[in-house]
Amino acid sequence: MENYSFHKDEKTHEEAMNHCIEQGGYLASILNQEENDAVRKEVEGDYWIGLRDNVSEGTFNWDDGEFFSYSNWAEGEPNNIEGDEFEGDEDCVSVLSDGTWNDAPCELPLSYVCKYGVKSSEDGQYSIHAFAKTKIDAQKDCQSNGAELVSIGDQEELDKIWGLMGGSKKNYWIGLSDGGVEGQFTNPDGSMFATWNEGEPNNHGGNEDCVAIGAGSKWNDCPCDLTNFYICENASRGTTGGGNPNYSVNFGEKTYVEAESACREGGGELVSIGSE
Repeated sequence: MENYSFHKDEKTHEEAMNHCIEQGGYLASILNQEENDAVRKEVEGDYWIGLRDNVSEGTFNWDDGEFFSYSNWAEGEPNNIEGDEFEGDEDCVSVLSDGTWNDAPCELPLSYVCKYGVKSSEDGQYSIHAFAKTKIDAQKDCQSNGAELVSIGDQEELDKIWGLMGGSKKNYWIGLSDGGVEGQFTNPDGSMFATWNEGEPNNHGGNEDCVAIGAGSKWNDCPCDLTNFYICENASRGTTGGGNPNYSVNFGEKTYVEAESACREGGGELVSIGSE
């Protein structure tokens, strides 16, 4: 189950949630009976999932933002039961040994399950992919969805992307590389912005031609055949002609017919150039 990681070390709900985020995911959302059964088979004992009603008692929400519709409560649950140690404080949800769910005190130490996937910005420009791939395979996956590995042009754009990453401590491929000329790092769109980790880039081993964002939003040159998470950027990235709104530059490679169709779907046509 490549979309999940299973953790036997017991943590409170908050500790488990933070660890999942550091790894580029969230405490697992369980969206149907099939998923509930599949995850249950992988874990022994009770374990945390990413469901809570800490904001409004009785209103449960998934930490990863998925819509809450499916549930599998044990008989009599959720009950926010009052106990000696955690009176009226059952705001987090665990899965029991039989696969049913129980609201439980968030301070209990339990095993937990992280879930990984794709997280997109609200405007659809960026997508964060929590799947480990080589740089080439990551780029192919971005392109298969009409996108490219992200070209980060300035600090403002980096801050936006880092906020979307949620403080993950994993490494994420971006489009920057010095594969053309050693030491000359450029993005596919020609921009050259970079914010390096201390001592980077160092071309360790003589084959670090690709770049990844790591902890603290700092960058490191890496061998391109490493497997990292990655960030895609929608291929329709902006305008030409000094901000002329009549044009859009699309970096996703297509055949002529596919490009023509994509332009028409957006209400335009492939550009005709009438003069220099």
